[in-house]
Amino acid sequence: MPGGDVGLRRKDGDSFGARSKRRFEDAALASLKGKLSAKLTETREIEGTRCAVIEIEGEIRAQGEFETEEGGQAKFELELDPRGELLWNLEAHRAHALTLTARIRTELNSLEADED
Repeated sequence: MPGGDVGLRRKDGDSFGARSKRRFEDAALASLKGKLSAKLTETREIEGTRCAVIEIEGEIRAQGEFETEEGGQAKFELELDPRGELLWNLEAHRAHALTLTARIRTELNSLEADED
């Protein structure tokens, strides 16, 4: 999942378990939609290496639901707006550096299972 461990916490302070985190990640990755564009803007010499400068930007969304470890249901919405630059080593035909930032909005609502 982009961003690593996002440290999800319930309102009562308990953290989601490992299985719930994995289910959230799987559901988010399965529902990703949006656009990501890359545009060659220039070539630049970086530390003696000729690089293509590629501008990256996009809008990515995901939404869905998953079952928590406790048997409840959780619904989520995720929005990412990545922006950045890829420096492509023209001689080695590989990435030289990647700088990427994103504004991220996450909403997660959990409904606990009935305890009978």
